[in-house]
Amino acid sequence: MAHGPSRSETPLKNVKCSVCPKAFRYNSQLKDHMTMHTGERPYQCAVCQRAFGHQRALSLHVRAVHSKERPLKCVFCEKGFLLSEHLKRHLRMHTGEKPFKCSLFKYHTGERPFKCTFCDKAFRRETQLRVHMRVHTDERPYQCTECQKAFKQDNALKRHVRTIHLIEKSFKCAVCGKCFAAAGNLAVHLRTHTGEKPFKCSYCPKAFASSSNRKVHLRFHHTGERPYRCTVCQKAFKEQRGLNLHVRAVHLKEKSFKCVFCAKCFLLSSALKVHLRTHTGEKPYKCSYCPKAFADPSAIKVHLRYHTGERPFKCTFCDKAFPVMHVLTTHMRTHTGEKPYKCEYCPMTFAAPSSLAPHRTIHLEEKGFKCTVCQKEFRSGADMSRHLKTHTGEKSHQCTVCKKRFRNGSALKAHLINQHTDSGPYECSLCHKFFLFPSYLISHLAQHGNTPPFRCPLCHKPQGASRALYHHLKEHVPVKAEQLPYQTPRGPPPPAPFLCTECGRRFRKCERLLQHLWTHIRADTTAAV
Repeated sequence: MAHGPSRSETPLKNVKCSVCPKAFRYNSQLKDHMTMHTGERPYQCAVCQRAFGHQRALSLHVRAVHSKERPLKCVFCEKGFLLSEHLKRHLRMHTGEKPFKCSLFKYHTGERPFKCTFCDKAFRRETQLRVHMRVHTDERPYQCTECQKAFKQDNALKRHVRTIHLIEKSFKCAVCGKCFAAAGNLAVHLRTHTGEKPFKCSYCPKAFASSSNRKVHLRFHHTGERPYRCTVCQKAFKEQRGLNLHVRAVHLKEKSFKCVFCAKCFLLSSALKVHLRTHTGEKPYKCSYCPKAFADPSAIKVHLRYHTGERPFKCTFCDKAFPVMHVLTTHMRTHTGEKPYKCEYCPMTFAAPSSLAPHRTIHLEEKGFKCTVCQKEFRSGADMSRHLKTHTGEKSHQCTVCKKRFRNGSALKAHLINQHTDSGPYECSLCHKFFLFPSYLISHLAQHGNTPPFRCPLCHKPQGASRALYHHLKEHVPVKAEQLPYQTPRGPPPPAPFLCTECGRRFRKCERLLQHLWTHIRADTTAAV
């Protein structure tokens, strides 16, 4: 009579995993184990299409979810269970039995043997590592049967079902009556009534009602930590939400919210809502200091900083501070010398896209912006916007002293220097007049007979004002340059016809040479002052 192998004849664990240190007795066990690393789920439920890595997991799912099998009953409360180990664990709630004693292993020694292969984090338990790995793989094995939304953790799915589908919010605020699904959420909410902010920032005086808010604050304003990394392009983010939006928008190309006016698609419904206002003209966010209104709540938040003087973004090289992060980023490049925006037509590079855009129009002859009133064409949207004001009569620039309004900034500046020269931080040492801008003071000094601040860089003839110098420069620069002979595309391009005699630079347009000449004029002016 044949007998199975005795305990002494049990095969050794010689089948080793190539990814982690685990070993198995049989190839079939290794095959099942490898699905944890590969993410493969070959066993699919025929009812709800949910996939599993093991046949046993699929069988348990069918029995528990679809067949509703609960053959094992608790003798104390009649609650039913599918597995004996689940019943055994439940019975300890009634008996009070606690058979597992602390062995001082791992938790007290600080040992973390389970290391993440993507980042430097380590964990005490394999289950903790498995949950953490989903941050990198974006695996979401727990799916809601009602709305098909997937989650990385079981408790997240349970909370979703309880709060969204069952509408179970049993924790009620005693102050305002608002209900919450979890006691922790209620505790955080109560601090909005008490004003309690127990989580203090270790870098600045700010305090927060929840540790998660403090963590986000630290990443954005102090540490710059970006723990959430995209596994496709390696781009890092400060928040999990930022990573999720990046993956959906950039890699999955997921844009399910479509505009009914122009068919443009968006990733978020909130982004579509803001976009729709560009069609409807709705601007619900009004400034409390000036008549301006905005379609986007983030735009009003930034705008208000210009009134309040708040400048939360500080330069680490100098004492300057800025109301907007992207302005700080551009400013930092004046210290680092970085110019990441390259012209695709010539070797010139720029520190900001706003500088590259007007430069690009030098190369492009087409005028892509057309006035809807008179059909006049423009190379840039900014030029067209300025032109439209001649039709609409809009005067968006207001004097802060007398409240008079102007179409453009240059007209406002001319008004300030002519009407309100007695106010400003820049004082004339001869007549003690005050000016709003240093350039106004320089122009004013010429009236006292001092060395004129504006000198022609070509003939060195002094000029009393910037406008006079501009007209004088036109006498040197020909209206039309001589057309150079055409060369084949294979040969080098012809040199630009307008030459600066000061530094030797050439320009393709007269206007660009005139603008460039001001760099020499400013240098001479600074030296004179």
